[in-house]
Amino acid sequence: MAPATIDLKKSNNLAAFKNALEKAPKVVLERSILEGAQSDSRVAKIFWDALVATDSSSKEKIARFETCRHCKHPFDSTTNDHDSCAWHYGNLVIDEAFWVEQYGPTDTKENRKEYPQSFFWDCCGLQLNADGCLETKHAPFTILKKKGRVLEERASERTTARNYRDIYDHDMPAPPPTKKRKLKANAATKCRACGEHYDESKNTKRVCHWHEFDAVRLVTDVQEDSGSDEDSDGDEDGYQESIDEGWDDDSDGRKRQWTCCGSTEKGGGCIVTQHLPPRLRFPKEEAEY
Repeated sequence: MAPATIDLKKSNNLAAFKNALEKAPKVVLERSILEGAQSDSRVAKIFWDALVATDSSSKEKIARFETCRHCKHPFDSTTNDHDSCAWHYGNLVIDEAFWVEQYGPTDTKENRKEYPQSFFWDCCGLQLNADGCLETKHAPFTILKKKGRVLEERASERTTARNYRDIYDHDMPAPPPTKKRKLKANAATKCRACGEHYDESKNTKRVCHWHEFDAVRLVTDVQEDSGSDEDSDGDEDGYQESIDEGWDDDSDGRKRQWTCCGSTEKGGGCIVTQHLPPRLRFPKEEAEY
C-alpha cells in the first residue's frame, strides 16, 4: 500500500520521482496532472500558475509554454519580447559556385549536414548553420481549425515565406518608379516583407508590420455533415485562398484570416521588425558568427 504522503526532500525519493518523470509517456503525465488538479484545488493552482498565462492583448487564457516555429525552441509567453528569437526569414539557397562540377541532386539532407558552407540564406548571405539574422518575438505554431480538422499552413507568395524554394523561380524585379512617386537612385529600397519603399538611413526597429503566411477565406456557414464539396468550393476543409483586393468583400458570408496568427484584420501584421532588404543572390564571402 502506498504511503499517505511522500517526502521529496529525501534524496532517494526525489531521484526516483525524477526518473519516473523522465520515462513516463506524455499521455500518462497529462492524465496524472489533470486528475491531481481536479481532485485538489491547491494542486490545480500550482499547475495553473505554471502552465497557463493571459494574452496581453486579447486577455484570453493561453498556454504559457509553446514551441517557436522559427527557431524551434520552447519559449515562455510571459517573457516573450521583440528580441527573444533570432531566425532567418529568407530562403535557404544553394551556392551554385560550390557545386559547379557536381552532377545529380545537391539539396539533400546529407549535403546540408556535410557541406553547410555550400548553402546560404538569401536574407543575409550567411551560411546554413549561421545564427539567425532577424530578431523578433517567438511565434507559436498557429493553425486554423474547422469542424475538428486542421488546415495546414500554406506557404506565402511573399518573399519572406519560410520555405526552401528556388530563388530564381520567385525573384521579381522591383517596379519602376511612377510619376507620382519619383525615387532617386539608391534613395529608397523596396521592403521584401511589406512591399513599401523605405530610406535605409531612416530604417529603425519595429517600423514594419507583416504577416508570414497568406490569408485564407473561411466558409462560415457550412452544414456539418453535408457529405458534399459544394459548400466548400472544392476544398474539403472549406478554405480557399484569398487576395488582398477581395478582403473587404463579405457578400459571400465569409471572413478572412491569416494562417500565421489567426487575425481577421487586413492591416498590420503579427511580426514587427525593421524593413527588410531584397533577396541576396550570392553568399557573403566571409560569414562571421
